[in-house]
Amino acid sequence: MTCRSAVVVGCTALALLVLGSGCGVIGASLLDQYWLEQMSEDVDAVAGDVNALAGDVQSGLEKPGVPGPQGEPGADGVDGKDGANGENGQDGVDGKDGVNGENGQDGVDGKDGVDGNDGTDGVDGNDGTDGVDGADGTDGVDGVDGADGTDGVDGVDGADGADGTDGVDGADGTDGVDGVDGTDGADGYNCWDLNQNGIADLLTEDTNGDGVVDILDCHGADLTGVLARAQIKSDGVNQTAPNAILSSKEATGRYLLSVQIPDSYDAVGLTMFDFPVLVTAQGLPPFPGGPVDIVIGQVEQLSFDAATKVLDLRIHIRQLPTTNYRDAGFSVVVLQP
Repeated sequence: MTCRSAVVVGCTALALLVLGSGCGVIGASLLDQYWLEQMSEDVDAVAGDVNALAGDVQSGLEKPGVPGPQGEPGADGVDGKDGANGENGQDGVDGKDGVNGENGQDGVDGKDGVDGNDGTDGVDGNDGTDGVDGADGTDGVDGVDGADGTDGVDGVDGADGADGTDGVDGADGTDGVDGVDGTDGADGYNCWDLNQNGIADLLTEDTNGDGVVDILDCHGADLTGVLARAQIKSDGVNQTAPNAILSSKEATGRYLLSVQIPDSYDAVGLTMFDFPVLVTAQGLPPFPGGPVDIVIGQVEQLSFDAATKVLDLRIHIRQLPTTNYRDAGFSVVVLQP
């Protein structure tokens, strides 16, 4: 008689076939009970492993993790089925248990699991130390000079640079030697000399009828407020009113004047600074090749004698822009305070 048992776990069918003889001796119920207990323990263990494996596989499919290290070889597969039973012999005395049959061939290897995602790249290692520089190679032979290239097109001129800072003015040069005075021009005509013959003609030039031909006979400009006036030549000679203003040349460009204030003018309590004095210098011809000279007249009050009514002045004639003294003719007008 042959006794068989089969157990199915989950979705995996594990056919456990138990073959034996002498079921009548041991007893069918005892034999089945024994094998069932053994098989139950083995099946429970295998089922736990299978379920754990199935859970791991399912978890790996749903959320692949970082590939782990190579695992140990898996356990041997389940033993293959026993060969077919031979014909039953005559029941003999129960012998000793036979030797266990040889293990069946290993089962076919299962399919490889799905590859896990690549792991994160590791941190780059530190750069290695630079190697020692090799020895310089021997200089090669100079090559033959190539032909000169064609000149390129001239570039556009750059913008003009900013003007440089003005240099410091140089020191004034030494004054040149004064030139020789030119020939004096012809004397001008008096304002009363109507026919310009240089002679006082009472019949025609005594216009105010006072019996004297003088400045009071002149017509034209309003001389109200003028106390004295004259034209002084470059040598200091008064060429118009020598009685009213005495003049002389003191030095180059410096002239002394003594102005007689009319007796009819009340000068009580006045000082030399109360009389306005106007000086106009005559222009001078330039030196050969030089610029036209600009000359100015300046007044220096020296004194005023109220008793004699004499006002003493010094006139300075200067050249611009050097302010050097120059001899030049000038006009002078003394006004009432």
